Amino acid sequence: MLIRKMFLRLRMQSSNCWRIMICGIRWFTLVGDGLKNFHGRNAQRRHSKLCQKNLTRNFRLHTRHGLYSPPKHATILNMFDTIIGHAPILTYFKRVIEQGNLSHAYCFTGPEQVGKRAVAEQLSAELLGTTPERIKQSPDYYFLERARDEKTEKLKKDISIEQVRDLITFLRQSPFVKAGYKIVVIDEAETMSRGAANALLKTLEEAKEKTVLFLIASDEDALLPTIKSRAQKIFFSLVPQIELEAFASKNGLE
Repeated sequence: MLIRKMFLRLRMQSSNCWRIMICGIRWFTLVGDGLKNFHGRNAQRRHSKLCQKNLTRNFRLHTRHGLYSPPKHATILNMFDTIIGHAPILTYFKRVIEQGNLSHAYCFTGPEQVGKRAVAEQLSAELLGTTPERIKQSPDYYFLERARDEKTEKLKKDISIEQVRDLITFLRQSPFVKAGYKIVVIDEAETMSRGAANALLKTLEEAKEKTVLFLIASDEDALLPTIKSRAQKIFFSLVPQIELEAFASKNGLE
């Protein structure tokens, strides 16, 4: 009887030991997984910061060694070869760029499809030392337009205040190229909501040096008067038929 009691007691103690061991293994497993996830997240953050740091460093090295260079005034003449018409406007910008007298904001107005955006992109490319085809790859260029609805994929009715706040964040950052420009093109600027326009207004009032904003609008009257008063107006008229034909003949177009 005594032996049986001792056997049962040892069996219970052995069972408790196994339970303690199993709980311990589970605890160490949970702690190990938690540490692994913690270090994994930290590693991802470090990797993201390192990539961003390397991107900035490489871009500055490219600038320093001449692989990316600021624009030369002679390249401004290329605008006359790529833009159809609007010679007075191109001549004006050629002069102010050469003289270093660019305003901080321009409002391009006029009918749709007359080249307002093309001229803005060409000027942006000239100021940032790249080409219109690659302008959106420049870290100092920001293009703002109406967003698309995620469900219907249709353009939203206006440019939201959140979009303008993202733009303001971009402008607060230093340019990648030392003493370089930061350029913003806002397409259909007249579609900005009132909140977005008011948020942009302070930026126009306190624009930093070498910051240029091109506001493109087909309906000038839809812009807030306070926005229009702080941007230099450039009117685009229809290109004469004779200039269209001359451009087509020069470039072998039918």
